[in-house]
Amino acid sequence: MARIASRFHRVEPRRRARAYLLGLLSQVPGKNCWTIAETAGDRSPDGMQQLLNSASWDPNALRDDLHGYVSEHLGDPDGVLIVDETGCAPRGAEEPCGRRSPPLVIAVTGEAGDRPTLGSGVRPGAVSTT
Repeated sequence: MARIASRFHRVEPRRRARAYLLGLLSQVPGKNCWTIAETAGDRSPDGMQQLLNSASWDPNALRDDLHGYVSEHLGDPDGVLIVDETGCAPRGAEEPCGRRSPPLVIAVTGEAGDRPTLGSGVRPGAVSTT
């Protein structure tokens, strides 16, 4: 957290970012703002959502910090960072195998083929020759 703390100019978003990262790294299944907020001891996901949607921080600088950390600890000089921004189908939509997940009423955005999505999730990965 020390590496990225300076990216958050106020102590509140810095603390929230720490709690968010700890939630992402936890063993909590089905990570989302609700489960991460609960893991952090919050009563609702509002604080986590505020951090992600409207707090003042530079995502490009944070990405560069992450790149530096990964390069130092997991890096391969010939490796490539892969970032997959994938749309997520809403709960209740028919899945490719024909099953239906539990219904969820929520505003949806975007498209995954002809199905509406909840938005997108970013999944980083790395590839190296070793």
